[in-house]
Amino acid sequence: MNDRERALRILARIDERPMPADVAIDREPGIEDRDFVRTLVLGVLRWRLRIDHAIERLAKRELASIDPPVVALLRLGAYQLWFTGIARYAAVSETVELAAQLAPRAKGFANAVLRRASENELASLDPGGDSVGAIAIRTSHPQWLVERWARLFGVERTARIAAADQELSYPDVLVNERRWSVADASEELTNRGIEHELSTIHPSVIRLRESTSRVADLVQHGRVHAMDEGSAAIAALVPRSCDRVLDLAAAPGGKSLVLALEGHHVVSNDISALRLQPLRRGHTAMFGHPPRIVIGDGVRPPFRQEFDAILVDAPCSATGTLRKNPEARWRVAPDRVASLTATQTTMLDAALSLSPRFCLYATCSLEPEENDEVVDRVLALHTGFRRIDLATVAPEALLRWIDRGTLRLTPESGADGFTAIGIAQRNSHDS
Repeated sequence: MNDRERALRILARIDERPMPADVAIDREPGIEDRDFVRTLVLGVLRWRLRIDHAIERLAKRELASIDPPVVALLRLGAYQLWFTGIARYAAVSETVELAAQLAPRAKGFANAVLRRASENELASLDPGGDSVGAIAIRTSHPQWLVERWARLFGVERTARIAAADQELSYPDVLVNERRWSVADASEELTNRGIEHELSTIHPSVIRLRESTSRVADLVQHGRVHAMDEGSAAIAALVPRSCDRVLDLAAAPGGKSLVLALEGHHVVSNDISALRLQPLRRGHTAMFGHPPRIVIGDGVRPPFRQEFDAILVDAPCSATGTLRKNPEARWRVAPDRVASLTATQTTMLDAALSLSPRFCLYATCSLEPEENDEVVDRVLALHTGFRRIDLATVAPEALLRWIDRGTLRLTPESGADGFTAIGIAQRNSHDS
């Protein structure tokens, strides 16, 4: 078995039992070149709908009429032809050889389709125009999701969001400015030959253009911490005047670290002790002592003390993270979005029951049902609270992403997509 066949096995596993692609890759034994397999798997997942549309045009058949194992082979071969530097003859011959082993009766068919693919540029097979359907195919997003975004953001911005999801995802690092400056960290990365740029939405974050493997020592010694810049930007919305802050669903902990670096006294709560391990390691490395952690259910928070602010980073459909998790677009569905709102509502209700002066409700979802509608539903019960305009507390770098008081950070920012809504007590004047 070679790595191309292993990639096929992984893709089949993800189709059969939805799971994060990296988890599925880690579970596949015997991989010889992990980077190559990861490129194939994530690439097929990222571009699947666009590739499928092209295959149908080349095969002159609907995909539903082709056996699923053959479809998987064609996707793998087409991805190599159109998105990698692999020689075209090698991409065709290797895939056809796999077809001979795994689907012998379809060998000739696979060979014919892939040879046609090798003779055509993918763009020539794309649908034209600016319709929602055309955007969905060209950017390989479920059409129902593109339709929703078009209603919320307009067609032009939706096209930019979907295009941004198709860019390769690289990690960001939060600089521990208690140890050194961002300028010094940038100089160190330059000296190591690591391509990077400064974040445009958080002053302490640097965007890398490769994995964190070459900065592992900086992470270990607490000089930087790997996290998405969008997460850091969310934490920066908590007013600095709020001393005691509860991070209600803290795992994996990046937002708690940002809050601590900004001088807040943070309690990090989560239902999973295991998922808080990155916070334990990161906080100890950065500050020299462990974080203050409480293990508890965010929908029934085990607290009696008062907090000045509570951050509710609620579990969600994660439609803002499709660049990082391309497989998620094929498992999220309208009913999945709707099913999460009960937990989100209960969690925000529990947070406001603790009477914080300020509450920040956030998700990495772009969907209004998980954000605006949840907040409006809870505020109807907690009449002592009101929504506030986040432009009154946001750093200047985030102002362009605030729409009528709500942060709608979308992936064309370079970060993961987030929605955040500020809530304050009606008698509070510090917001």
